[in-house]
Amino acid sequence: MTPGEQVQILIVDSDRRALSMMDRAMRPLRGARISQVTTLKSAHRCLSSQTYDLMISSFELRDGSGMELFEFARAQQTAVIIASGFFDEPTSLKILEYPRARIIEKPLELADLTSMAEGLLGVNRPGDVIDERAELLSSMREDPVQPEVQVVQSRPWEHDAIIGDAAPWKEVLRLVDQVADTRAEVLLLGESGTGKELVAKAVHTVSPRSHHAFVAVNCAAIPANLLESELFGHVKGAFTSAVKDRDGRFKKAHRGTIFLDEIGEMPLDLQAKLLRVLQEKKFTPVGSDKEESADFRVVAATNVHLQKMVEQGRFREDLYHRLYVFPIVLPPLRDRREDITALAMHFLQAANTEYRRSVTGFSDPVLAALCAYDWPGNVRQLENTIYRLVIITAKNRVEPHHVPADLGLDLTASPVPQPDRQQEQQPKDSQDTQRRSEVRSLPSQGIELRQLLADIESDYIDQALKRTDGNRNQAARLLGLNRTTLVEKLRKRSES
Repeated sequence: MTPGEQVQILIVDSDRRALSMMDRAMRPLRGARISQVTTLKSAHRCLSSQTYDLMISSFELRDGSGMELFEFARAQQTAVIIASGFFDEPTSLKILEYPRARIIEKPLELADLTSMAEGLLGVNRPGDVIDERAELLSSMREDPVQPEVQVVQSRPWEHDAIIGDAAPWKEVLRLVDQVADTRAEVLLLGESGTGKELVAKAVHTVSPRSHHAFVAVNCAAIPANLLESELFGHVKGAFTSAVKDRDGRFKKAHRGTIFLDEIGEMPLDLQAKLLRVLQEKKFTPVGSDKEESADFRVVAATNVHLQKMVEQGRFREDLYHRLYVFPIVLPPLRDRREDITALAMHFLQAANTEYRRSVTGFSDPVLAALCAYDWPGNVRQLENTIYRLVIITAKNRVEPHHVPADLGLDLTASPVPQPDRQQEQQPKDSQDTQRRSEVRSLPSQGIELRQLLADIESDYIDQALKRTDGNRNQAARLLGLNRTTLVEKLRKRSES
């Protein structure tokens, strides 16, 4: 490009966060004019109406494949960067046959994306660009890019980094503290979007393993025929594309923590191998006859009912009991409504930073609607909603007219009572005295003490069982009872 010429860049991604990251990576290219679209259709319209120097596109789009865009941009001699969480070898080689194309794995590394863009746009020496492409092609033939599996180095973590003051959420944090310094397997249970990976990272970061790797594996996102190789590794020649030895994720997690998300999606035959790995801390790479060992801590998570899967023969009972050493049940957002305001403000500030907006808060009707909604997608859905509202509002407060009807928020909802912070800040002795005083307020007509105590006990047992989805071990822990004591109380209650 000639000096002073304005660079035209088109960024395409259906995920607004990825779109924002790509935009941020292009900021070092001063004077660049950046267009952002979220669909294949919009990208086609842009490419047809003007010429771009560079297109950066996700391979996976809401309404089609980025491969179609690649072919379109290639015909126009536009430089292209394709981003994806998974590239198969034939697709990757086809893209890289075009001299002005690059591929990059998600999650994105901004520095890598910036460097690629600079090379394609001629900021680097031409020889560097040719060498880079040759290196990429060679790398792809030798070592196919693997499905998305994150290896995240731990960062300092404190409880206040996980937002929430509701009692169920504080109980989660208490259990994290309780188990973090042990070697026990942890099983995180809860609906989708409740923050299971966040809690898994918390277990790792407050544990003695925090200075080593946190390896996250989504068992549902990796094809069944690749999952064993990803977990245990493989040796050269184990299968067609295994051109060299590769370490598995358990070995990568040596002295650290491996997070097995959506463990219920793991194939039955692999469950048997996983059980042995958990018991012996030894595994055999695919195609090898040599056993290897590693020291790792397992945190698993699921949003399905594993016990029902065991009854249906879809999950091994012995593996279930092995994982169920220390279960932590994450509450749905509807059970911690008092945290919605703090979470919403946190996401608002994050969205302001990411999208360069200046939204100051929420009007009372909007905040009441947010707090009253049941959030079936939990914290993840709330986060996505706030990001959308920030984009729409742009500045000042979010008002009712900014809220799209398809969000389903009731803008006539009554405000949800917030916790009385003044009461919370009273000295503990004062609060205990107040509670004892309330308990000792004997009605003038008297009471049936035994029946009252039985009713209170029964009510707390019901609440504990409901919160733990009927799990008696966890319910007993919430009640400060031995499991056998709880079982006996339930037996007596059913007989009365």
